[in-house]
Amino acid sequence: MSKLPYYLISLVIPLLLVSSDHNTLEDITGSLEKYITEFPEEKVYIHTDRHHYAQGETIWLKSYLVAGSYHQPSPISNNVYVDLYSPQKELISTILLRSDEGFAAGQIQLPENLRSGSYLLRGYTSWMKNFDHDYFFEKEINILEFDGKVAKAQSTSDTSLDLTFFPEGGQMVSGVAGRIAFKSISSSGLSAQTTGTIYDRDGNEKTKFETAHDGMGFFALTPQANMSYYAVIDGSDKRFELPKVAEQGFSISANNGLPDILRLTFRTNENTPDKEKLHVVIQSRGAVSYAFDLDLSKNIAFSNVPKKTIPSGIAQVTLFNDNGVPLLERLIFVKKDVYNLSVKTDKETYEPREKVTATVQLTDLAGNPAKGNFSLAAVDVSQTITDVPSQTIESNLLLSSDLKGYIENPTYYFEDNDAQRLKHLDLVMMTHGWRKFKWEDLMNKKFPEVTHLIEKGLNIKGQLVDKFNGKPIPNGKVTYFDNSFNPPIIEKVKTDDQGYWEINNIMAYDNSPITLQGENKRGKKLVSFQLDSLKGAPFSGNWVNTEIAEQQAGQLEEFLQKSKERQLIDDAYDFDSTATIVEGVVVEGERFKEEQSQSVYGAGEASFGFDEVTESTRLSRNPLEVLQGRLAGVLITGSGPQVSVQIRGAASLLGGAQPPLILLNDIPTDLQTILYIPAIDIERVEVFKGPSAAIFGANGASGALAFYTYKGAKVTRKPVDGVYSRVLRSAYQGQREFYAPKYAVEKPEHIKPDRRVLMHWEPSVTTDDSGRAVIEFWNSDLPSTVRFDVQGLTLNGQPLVANTTYEVKK
Repeated sequence: MSKLPYYLISLVIPLLLVSSDHNTLEDITGSLEKYITEFPEEKVYIHTDRHHYAQGETIWLKSYLVAGSYHQPSPISNNVYVDLYSPQKELISTILLRSDEGFAAGQIQLPENLRSGSYLLRGYTSWMKNFDHDYFFEKEINILEFDGKVAKAQSTSDTSLDLTFFPEGGQMVSGVAGRIAFKSISSSGLSAQTTGTIYDRDGNEKTKFETAHDGMGFFALTPQANMSYYAVIDGSDKRFELPKVAEQGFSISANNGLPDILRLTFRTNENTPDKEKLHVVIQSRGAVSYAFDLDLSKNIAFSNVPKKTIPSGIAQVTLFNDNGVPLLERLIFVKKDVYNLSVKTDKETYEPREKVTATVQLTDLAGNPAKGNFSLAAVDVSQTITDVPSQTIESNLLLSSDLKGYIENPTYYFEDNDAQRLKHLDLVMMTHGWRKFKWEDLMNKKFPEVTHLIEKGLNIKGQLVDKFNGKPIPNGKVTYFDNSFNPPIIEKVKTDDQGYWEINNIMAYDNSPITLQGENKRGKKLVSFQLDSLKGAPFSGNWVNTEIAEQQAGQLEEFLQKSKERQLIDDAYDFDSTATIVEGVVVEGERFKEEQSQSVYGAGEASFGFDEVTESTRLSRNPLEVLQGRLAGVLITGSGPQVSVQIRGAASLLGGAQPPLILLNDIPTDLQTILYIPAIDIERVEVFKGPSAAIFGANGASGALAFYTYKGAKVTRKPVDGVYSRVLRSAYQGQREFYAPKYAVEKPEHIKPDRRVLMHWEPSVTTDDSGRAVIEFWNSDLPSTVRFDVQGLTLNGQPLVANTTYEVKK
C-alpha cells in the first residue's frame, strides 16, 4: 500500500541511541517507524453519563478519538461507530458519530423491551477494523427491566481455579534467579484470592506463594537444569505445572519504584552463546524513547533509564540479539503528573431547585493555564447503584487499551500514587501481554493487510434498478443534491455493469433527508434506488460478561423503584421537551396534483402552497426548512430534533409560549414526523389560530399547523421520476441537546416534580485562555449527594479525570 502521511510523528520524544557502533538498532527502530507511519494507530474512548440504566432510558455519551503515540485528537478518521450488544452478544443498535477534531457527542435511546443484564458498548473506526478487534473500545453497562426479577449472579458448584504463570521476561532459565508472576482465575472468569506452595518434580517444597491483589502475585525462584516445577493450591490436590526450564536464555528484572530512574537488571547463564552483542529498545505505543547496546558476557548487566525519556503509560522493554531477533520483553508503567484538572462548585451545600455554578480549571504543574476538551456528568448518587465509573479515559488510554486480557477495576490504579498501588500496577504489567504488534512481524516486513479504508465522510452506496422490472441499470447516472450548503453540493457518479454506485465523503445526518436523482444511459429517469444499510461490526473477542452481583440486589430494587417513579412522572406531565425519532419516509413517483384536497377543519387563518417554492429548493429540504421566514406569524427556530415552532397571536391556556398542534392530512402528529417528510411531497400548510383554532378544543390553545401531502390519484402533471428523497438510517446521528429545567424564572411547566438522576450532562467543556470553563444548571427536588465526573483530553493528548461532590439539603 502507499504510505499514509502522518504528521503526528513529529511530536515523538527524541530517540536516545546509546553507544551503537553498527546499524542493528537503526534497523530495529527504522522498522518500527515504518510501521507507525504506514499504519497509524487510532483509539476510541467513550465517556457515558453513568453505568446503570433502566429500560427505555437514554445513554448520553461522548467519543474521544485519538491517534498516534501521544493520544492526540485524531486527524485521520471522522467516523466513529458505536455498537450496543446484548448479554447474548447480539447487536442491539448501531450509531454513527461525526468526529470533528477527535470529538463527538451522541446518545443511545434504550428500547423499552430490553431484559435485565450486562450489555457491552463498543466503539471503533473503519480504519481500526484492519487490526485485531481487541483494539476496539469496550465498556460494560447494566440495564434493568421494570417488569421482571432483578438479575442475580447464578450460584455454581464449580469452585475450580486456574493458575497461569508468567516468568519475568518470558522464560525460566536454568541457574538464573528470577521472579515468576502468577494469576488466579475462578470459574466465572474473574480473579480469585489464592495461597499455595511450589514444589520441584521430586516433591521438595521450594517456596510459598499468595495473591497480593485481584488474583495476582509473584514469587522468586532459581530454577535448576533438568528439573520441573509445579504449584499446589492450599486445600486442593490439583497440580499446576510451571513453564519448562530453558537450558539457555535470558531474564530481566525491573525496579520501577524509584521516582526518576527505571533500573533494569539483565541475566543469563554460562550455557547461553552470542551474548556479547545485544540491544535493548524501549518503546511506548510505537514511539521509541530509549535504546542501547548491552554486553552480557559476565552473565549480568545493569542499566538505569531516565524516566523523563518515557511518556506516561505502558512502555515495552525488549532485548534483541545482534540479528534483530527479540529474545525477551518486559512491560513497565510510568506515571507522570503533568497537569492539574479540578472541578469546584460555588457552594458546598445547596437547596432543591437552586442554581449550581461549577468551574472546571486546567493548569500545568507550574500553575499556568492550559486548554483541553472535556465532558461532564453530574449524577444524583442516591439514585444510582455506584457513583464510581467502571473505567475512565485515563485508565483506558494509558492502560486497558494497550494490554491483552481483562483487567478488573482499572480505575483503582489511578486513584492514588501510593507505593502499594504502584506495586499492584506492576503485577498487571507482569501478567498481561503487549497486544499491538509482534516484533518478529515488523523485522520481517510482515504488515497488516488493509481492507478497510480511512473514512473522512459518509459513504453511501447502493444499486440503481429499473423502476418496473427491478433489473440493474448499467452505465447509469446518479446525482446527489445537498442544498443545505451555499453554494449547493452536487455530486455525480456512474453505475458499474451491475448498476452499483458509491458516493464518498458526504455530510448527511439522520435528522434531514438526502436527495438522489437517477437515470439510465439514455437519460430516462424511470429508475429506483436500493441503498445499503448501516451495519455494526460482528461480535468478536473475549468479553467477560459479569453478571449482576447478588449482594447488589437490594440496591437494584431501589434503583428500579426510583426509575419507575421518574417514568410515571414523565407520563403524567406533558412537558417533555425531548424529541422522538421516527423512521424515515420513502416516497417515490407521483407528487403533483391539479386541485387541493379539502381539510375537514375548513380553511385556516393563513395558507402557504409549497408550489410557490422552486423544485430544486424542495428536493433536499424538509417542510420546516422551506417554511422558515415564508409564513407570516409562524416562528420556526432551531433545526433537526431541536426545532421549535410558535404561532404568534395564538393564546395558550398555560400562559407563555407553547408549541402548536401539528396535523398531517388531518391526523394529529408531531414535529419530528413532519421533519422526516421530504418537502417535495407537501402540497400546502394551513395555519389556525384564534377563533379558527377553537375547533380543536384545548389541543388548539396554542394554534395549529395542518400539513397536507399531494394525492397521487389526481396527478395531471408529470411526476418527478427518478427522485429518491429520504432520511438515511446510516447517516451521522444528529446531536440532541440534554434537557433539564431552568428555574431562574417561574414557568407553568415547573409544577412537574423533578426527580432527575442525571442533574446535568455537558459533552463539550472547553477551557479558555485562562484554563477555565464555567457550567451552570439547577438542582432537582430531592435532597441528595451529587457527584461530578469530568473526563477528557488536553490539546496535546494527556488524558485527565476530575471529580467532586456537593450536597442538596432542604
